[in-house]
Amino acid sequence: MAAFVAVVQPEATGYVTLNTSDYRDAPLIRSNYYGSAGDKAAIQYGYKQLREIMHSDALSPFLGEELFPGKNVTLDLDIWAAIQQGAQSFHHALGTVALGTVLDRDWRVKGLKGIRVVGSAAMPRPPTCMTQAPSYAVAHRAALDIIRADSLAHR
Repeated sequence: MAAFVAVVQPEATGYVTLNTSDYRDAPLIRSNYYGSAGDKAAIQYGYKQLREIMHSDALSPFLGEELFPGKNVTLDLDIWAAIQQGAQSFHHALGTVALGTVLDRDWRVKGLKGIRVVGSAAMPRPPTCMTQAPSYAVAHRAALDIIRADSLAHR
């Protein structure tokens, strides 16, 4: 059995930016996992709670040896080191062009003409669920906004 702990509403934010002036070069990505004291406290608390659940009378008969970080890792400092070593995303990056920052309220990229961004990239905060359904909702809302604005412009 595998179990994970996640901070789905982090306080800290990361960023994606150009690494050089050549668009073909890989971008600079800083995830900033646990970049705030609150995020760090939340993941440590969650990890300890998960361990208690996994070692409970109800589950422990069905589980083998703890593989990561291992049953001998018990000190807070060592647990924190293991969390940092194993930190990863759930591969649902979003908010890279969030509304109110890079996008205006009409889904247009500020400072550019003819470019709109719709989908999870426009979400200013991550949802506490898989991103597919919220992405559909954002796209539906944006489509209605764009259609309405277009019809008003052609009256």
